[in-house]
Amino acid sequence: MSLNENDLGKEYLHCCHLKTIALNAGTLDLSKEKWFFPTCLLPLGIFIKEQKDLQVIYPNDPKISKYINIIMKGEMDSTKKSYIPLIEMPPNEKLREKLLEPFISNQNAHVGGQNAFSYIIGELTDNIYEHSKFSTAYVMAQRYKQLKFTEVGIIDNGISIPGSYENKGLKFSDIEALKEAVQEGLSTKSDERGYGLRTSLKILTQGLEADCFIVSRGAGLIMNKFNTLFYEIEKNNIFNGTLISTRIPYKPRNVNIYDFIEK
Repeated sequence: MSLNENDLGKEYLHCCHLKTIALNAGTLDLSKEKWFFPTCLLPLGIFIKEQKDLQVIYPNDPKISKYINIIMKGEMDSTKKSYIPLIEMPPNEKLREKLLEPFISNQNAHVGGQNAFSYIIGELTDNIYEHSKFSTAYVMAQRYKQLKFTEVGIIDNGISIPGSYENKGLKFSDIEALKEAVQEGLSTKSDERGYGLRTSLKILTQGLEADCFIVSRGAGLIMNKFNTLFYEIEKNNIFNGTLISTRIPYKPRNVNIYDFIEK
């Protein structure tokens, strides 16, 4: 299966296509876009924020244009919304818990209960603060009642998973580094912890039956309950940071995280 045959991979590649055209033209033309899922909007949002001189043409559809503006502002005005806008992670880790509280409470009933979702978000954001050396990082979520899934994404513009291993003097190709992180469990953190990403993916794919997508520098991953597929990312589609996104079936359930945490 190619990246383009997976819904999350397809969304990411569409974002890369839009970015490539924008860099060549000096204009990001979104006028014909019909919708944006978090997997596309997260890297696109970072791209827009970093390209200060870039002209952006918003979608012709006023509803989609309004949605993008709301998401990009990152203002969480109600825990009853079906979406969580682009919430920027604070540089100070101590402020993280307060910032993410509405994000977590909004999704609890739909994403495995408080323990499961809190654990997943905690571990994935821990990774960012521990070793990504990011200057920009965001989280975003959207519930799709008719499509019957929730999509959650976390993105940072840090040194990437392969870069984290390199910082520890470990020489891997980008794909080998991603395999170590999600399968072997070799940590770039302290010796006492090393299974955060690995365990989070287990909870997501086995406990919640979710589809997961990761791109980190030149390596990509598609993972679900049945398959774990790694990809070498083409040059134009490399992301010099890390994007983790997941689609979780819209089935309220409680998952016992201790069934999946490494002993």
